[in-house]
Amino acid sequence: GAGGVDEEDEDGGGVSVERRSLTLVAQKELQGAGYTLRPFQGKLLVSVNTRVLLFAWDPAAEGGATLTKECSYTGLITALFMETHGDFVLVGDVMRSLSLLAYKPVDKALEEVARDYRMAWTTAVAMMGDDTFVSADADGNLVSCVRNLDATTEEERSRLLMSGEFHLGAMVNRFVPGALVTQPEDADAAGSGSGSGSGSGGSGSAAGGASGEAGASAAADAAEERGGMEESKGAGAGAGAGAGNGDQASAPLLAGELPVPGMPASGVKPALLYGCVDGSIGAVLRLTKAQFLLLRRLEKSIRTVVRGVGGFSHVDWRTYESHKVRREATAFVDGDLVEALLDLSEEQQAAVVKEMNDEASTAAFGEPVTVEDVVSMVEDLTRLH
Repeated sequence: GAGGVDEEDEDGGGVSVERRSLTLVAQKELQGAGYTLRPFQGKLLVSVNTRVLLFAWDPAAEGGATLTKECSYTGLITALFMETHGDFVLVGDVMRSLSLLAYKPVDKALEEVARDYRMAWTTAVAMMGDDTFVSADADGNLVSCVRNLDATTEEERSRLLMSGEFHLGAMVNRFVPGALVTQPEDADAAGSGSGSGSGSGGSGSAAGGASGEAGASAAADAAEERGGMEESKGAGAGAGAGAGNGDQASAPLLAGELPVPGMPASGVKPALLYGCVDGSIGAVLRLTKAQFLLLRRLEKSIRTVVRGVGGFSHVDWRTYESHKVRREATAFVDGDLVEALLDLSEEQQAAVVKEMNDEASTAAFGEPVTVEDVVSMVEDLTRLH
């Protein structure tokens, strides 16, 4: 199918269904501009200005195939993006961030079950299951949100909780599920963390000697840093690669294993690919909670040992900033900075690892890590992109 918007007149539009031979099969006039089409449980979802419409498709109707409006949801400013998972529909609004809708097949209705009440100029959205969502905004930030299912009141459950925030430095305009290479058959079973997370990479330069042309990032839900989510939700992480402009290509991404020194290796699960308006490409991956915490310690240690380029603060660069709100990045690790370890001298690498071992949390991973362990881990991470 195909949908179109007349940029000179957004008061009207339409939906057409065509076969591969481009023979018109059915069409439906819309009272507004159609922005996004999504197949949904054998039906068709369409975002039209302030509404989300669900059309039933009947190819055997008397008189020819037809699209019949089944239900709709109204209450948005402009519904630019939609993604689906199971019975849920995630809508990205031009100004009102994210809204999560649930389809009730018995009642034939779309109902809002949760919303992110921040004002955000959304540029892309993605679903990592029924309860975890990732979005990007026009300020170059990545945000992960989760449903507050354990809340005791309906009002609290209706709010999406921001579980992570990170300044990417580039505007993402598309998320898609998948990976850049064929995944092993057991990829779905890899990994021991039950939670989910989002990651980013591939644009901007990071302090500490990172190139900024290719990178990886990791994210876990904010239980460790915000205290707002219980540990049972696990952790997630991401890794990505990207080019600084459209003429460069990122290296392939694979679902290998990223071992944690002193712990059994756990698989890295690919989840999303994304593209930015500057031509960079990245991938969102999932890591276990243990992997995330170790990479977080490595990032902090590199910042301590290595002076930022030009004396600029890496923390400030990755600080989330939107609509006069500034908060230090949470639940993300900057992979550009992590991979800068490989460019350091042996003396600097030893100083970084010593700083890591001085962290009080080292005991959670058994024996102190060695330079060889950490370098090997980072080298494995670079192979993910």
